[in-house]
Amino acid sequence: MRNIVDGKSCEMSPQEQAKCFANLSEPQLEDISGFVSARQFKLQLLKDGLLERVDAWVASQPREIQIAYEYSGRFSRSDPMTVAGFTEMGFTAPEVTAFFASAAAL
Repeated sequence: MRNIVDGKSCEMSPQEQAKCFANLSEPQLEDISGFVSARQFKLQLLKDGLLERVDAWVASQPREIQIAYEYSGRFSRSDPMTVAGFTEMGFTAPEVTAFFASAAAL
C-alpha cells in the first residue's frame, strides 16, 4: 500500500497499513467516491478519447510521475499528482468530477 506525503508516493509499513484500516469504519471503506481503480480510470480515458493524450503527457513528466501512473492500483481525485495533471491538461473542477463519476460507474 502506498501513501502520498508532500506530493511524493512512499510505501506504507505493515504497521501503518494496519493503523490506517483500523481507523476506517465499514461505511468509509465502501464509500470511496473520490477513488477509482486503475482499470476504471484508464478505461474512462479511452472512452473519452483521452488515453493517448494522457499517455503522451505522462511520458513527458518526471520518472516519479510515470511510475505512479503506471503502477497505481487506484487513482484519487484529490491526489496532488492527479490534480496537477488534470489542471495542466486544462480540465475544470466540474470536468474532473464528471470524469471520476463516469469512471466509477464502469
